[in-house]
Amino acid sequence: MSTSHTVYHLLKERLLSREFEPGAHLKEAALAASLGVSRTPLRQALHRLAAEGLLEQSPNQGVRVPRWSIKDVEEIFELRQLLEPHAAALAARFRTQRHVDALHAAARDVARHTEDGSKEAVLLRSEANTRFHNTVLEAAGNERLAAIVAGVVQFAMVSWTYRSFNLADMRRSTAHHFELADAIAARDEAWARAVMTAHIAAAHRAVQNALSNLEEPQGLNRKGNLNA
Repeated sequence: MSTSHTVYHLLKERLLSREFEPGAHLKEAALAASLGVSRTPLRQALHRLAAEGLLEQSPNQGVRVPRWSIKDVEEIFELRQLLEPHAAALAARFRTQRHVDALHAAARDVARHTEDGSKEAVLLRSEANTRFHNTVLEAAGNERLAAIVAGVVQFAMVSWTYRSFNLADMRRSTAHHFELADAIAARDEAWARAVMTAHIAAAHRAVQNALSNLEEPQGLNRKGNLNA
């Protein structure tokens, strides 16, 4: 495993565990020293994390931890509810056997880590979930739709959503993945659309419940932003 890959995974875990304050600027020199690496692999890892939405990079401000407001969360889920059920229906219409196999494999990977609450399991489950949803978009065969969803649904937000789930939420989400894979395999567009609609709605409710229970500094700051 390359140094940049190792740094990427270490930083990802620190970000997803909310070690850094939202809006905090990350100093390359301090990070490199804490990780015991040079700046080259660190910059490669930072660039990859920024591409996933876990960090924000700009020429003038450098690298910082993103912050989401309650309004951001509501807007994202509203758009997901409009876009992803349609993608699921298209996937049912156009899927290949390769897509079906990939969906079932990703669903099994999600299930494998559902009962485990460790940080590593949460990360692996979140990555398998991302793979599942990306396969749905690929099977849909609509590049414009995929690009729009990619712009709306950031990996970081999905990962935060997963960390808001209780065990019942995770089990429900896991069951949805298997049912979605079955609906798409059966080429049943209405079924696939309905399951994805329920899947997004359940995730939205879980996040709303988590937000209602969170207090500073773990949850919402005074400006109504997510400390995630």
